[in-house]
Amino acid sequence: GNLSHPKDKPESEGRGEGFEIRTDQWGAVRAGSGLLISTHKQDQAQGVHLDANEAKQQIEGGLNNAKALSEVAKNQQTDPLDMLENIQTFLEVLKQEDPKKAAEFQSAVMLLASPKSIAVSSNEDIHLSANGQLTQSAGDSINISTQKNIVSHASQKISLFAAQEGARLFAGQGKVEIQAQGDALDVVARKGVKITSTEDTVFITSPTEINLTANGSQVKLNGSGIFPVTGGKLEVKAGQHLFMGGSSINPPALDLPDCSAKQTQAAQNGSAKVDLS
Repeated sequence: GNLSHPKDKPESEGRGEGFEIRTDQWGAVRAGSGLLISTHKQDQAQGVHLDANEAKQQIEGGLNNAKALSEVAKNQQTDPLDMLENIQTFLEVLKQEDPKKAAEFQSAVMLLASPKSIAVSSNEDIHLSANGQLTQSAGDSINISTQKNIVSHASQKISLFAAQEGARLFAGQGKVEIQAQGDALDVVARKGVKITSTEDTVFITSPTEINLTANGSQVKLNGSGIFPVTGGKLEVKAGQHLFMGGSSINPPALDLPDCSAKQTQAAQNGSAKVDLS
């Protein structure tokens, strides 16, 4: 019906049509067996009040897309998605057991559904927290934009996979750092690998040994010397050849923090905080 302010005369200024729940104090909506909030239309109340078929179908479609892409990732020897089983379990909660009875959720879940867009807005902070998994799935793009920093932490691992059009990382200003603080770093490509500095020096440094190998030939550099090996021709061209006395270079040491020991200690103490000091 029409909304209006309390009437002190036959006419009043309309405030809209539909319903409104409002108070200048506090409010709560509680449903101990489950809650559906939906903007899917149900003309003349033709269906049951917990009819969530539209939302269920949309979630199933997203799940099928996620399964297909997860299989592609698995075939490419990277990590598949580990949230698929949880989404299937959630869909089971929405399933109507007996079509002759009014629909009911199988557990006290909350479902927010709309055939159009859903917006969440705050002039301060928005907090999303889950004791289990937090899942995002989109039939199009997922966009993240911030006017300051993006900081992401994972207690175990971070895995990213692009199936078709590659991966790109750019820094408009500042340095790009990649560190493997507890193990090796592998860079592998089916085709060419380029390392280029457009304005400065390229340093390749190792405290023990560097091996350059190509098609059966090798140049090995270590503390004992420089050792070229080839089954073909060794050709050296220079305007001048100088052979001088021996010398050595000591590259600056780079100490990496040990995260694994600190994390193990925190886990043994039952703490979620990892002290790296």
